[in-house]
Amino acid sequence: MEIWMTLLVSLFSSAVTAPGFAQLAHDFSAWIRYPGRHTWTHLWRIMPADQQPSYASVVGWIRCGHWDPTRLWEGWVQWADAHLLPAGDLLGAADDTLWHKTGRHVAHAGYWRDAVRSTETQVVKAWGLNVVLLVVIWSPPWGGHPIALPINLRIHRKGGPTPVELVVVMIQEVATWLPHRRWTWVVDSGYTALAGYPLPEGHIIESRMRKNTVVYDLPPTRRRGQRGRPRVRGKRLPPLSGIAAGLSAAVWKTVTVVLGGKLQERQVATLPVIWYPHQVARRILLVFVRDPADPATVTVFFTTDLTRTGSAVVQTYVLRWPIEVTFHDVKQYLGGEDPQSWVDPAPDRNVALGFLTYTLVWAWVGQALSRDRSGHHGHLSFHEALAALRTVLWTGEYFQKGPDGAYADEILANLQHILAHAS
Repeated sequence: MEIWMTLLVSLFSSAVTAPGFAQLAHDFSAWIRYPGRHTWTHLWRIMPADQQPSYASVVGWIRCGHWDPTRLWEGWVQWADAHLLPAGDLLGAADDTLWHKTGRHVAHAGYWRDAVRSTETQVVKAWGLNVVLLVVIWSPPWGGHPIALPINLRIHRKGGPTPVELVVVMIQEVATWLPHRRWTWVVDSGYTALAGYPLPEGHIIESRMRKNTVVYDLPPTRRRGQRGRPRVRGKRLPPLSGIAAGLSAAVWKTVTVVLGGKLQERQVATLPVIWYPHQVARRILLVFVRDPADPATVTVFFTTDLTRTGSAVVQTYVLRWPIEVTFHDVKQYLGGEDPQSWVDPAPDRNVALGFLTYTLVWAWVGQALSRDRSGHHGHLSFHEALAALRTVLWTGEYFQKGPDGAYADEILANLQHILAHAS
């Protein structure tokens, strides 16, 4: 319990007012303690009886309170940089997801592609919010799979900035919060246009290339005394599949990479080219990857860092997957889609609080294990981490006996409500 409160004070006390921080601490603690459907009515009912604010103040603070989620993200990122993240360059990722909602009057809701239900031949759309998320890929000191920790968030609104433009804004904000860090951002093919935007110095974009991408050869070397302005590109190259087929056998190198948790051999070839991702000529490095057992099937990646090796680019792209795990865990275990707020900016703030709660769970685990001399080694799922923190909060709040050694009636009533609504 002490670690939890110290963590909240370190992260958010300077980002909101004193009354706002008290409300924020109640919200985060209730969100973690409650295992059922995470509506604000349920969360309000399990807040401590001696400190319980009115229901109107709880929902009113979400909608009308003078606080900015961006300030909370800034506090979290700077704390993580000092206490959680390793020294040196960092790996980040960006992606968007559908946040299911009900009700036709939810601010900024619309019909968006549902990636879970859609297939290659059929697009399925559903009603909700389009959440664009920025994460840092963190390798926990106790081992196991990498974890995608959210560090910034925006809601994509129809008629507003595109998801790519929102990611650019978020990257620029992160660069101002951590100016001493260099980043490699790995994204899926829907965000390849990031390579054409003016990002802060030291920020690299890596992604998978679309099959229909048009690329050009590097400009030819100018002859001595040649007149006219220098060329910015060479001749247009064949389609990516044609380029791969035309590469000589000597160009392909066999490397060993970790795919699906196993060491596997792949053949890799690289080629610097000129590409126009956003109406601006950009030099990139194409990375062709194929399985030695199936050389006809080639996957193409790219990086804006021409000094990178092909194997490093492949290994980096594989590390993009934890962001999908984060989307699943926040929806499944934290009920991130449950709060039903309609009026702007409450829906946006509810989404931010859900992802911030996710980061708090991992931050608490990191701090708790650092004080545990026995330590933990091996994979730790978010469900296990959440259960550990929930147990600590339950013990501190509900299982403390009174002076006469008995449990207070309100404690038993809270437990009855929690267990009755547990999912």
